[in-house]
Amino acid sequence: KKCGKTQFQNRLTKDIYNQQPLISIGVDFALKMITQGGIKVKMQVWDPTGAERYMTALPKAYYRGAKILFLCVDLS
Repeated sequence: KKCGKTQFQNRLTKDIYNQQPLISIGVDFALKMITQGGIKVKMQVWDPTGAERYMTALPKAYYRGAKILFLCVDLS
């Protein structure tokens, strides 16, 4: 389902916004390195497809070992 996951990932990791992004197939991920207060942090941002058939595999495979999780949903 479309709710802005790819736009969020692109803005966060590449600082770009695409008016018409391509539909995600499978899973995409990007890395972003930031330094905050002298501490280096590596963010690995995953962008799974919204197709329902892939959602059963999502939980443990994609967030294992994560320190933070952003959940994007369409509330309309």
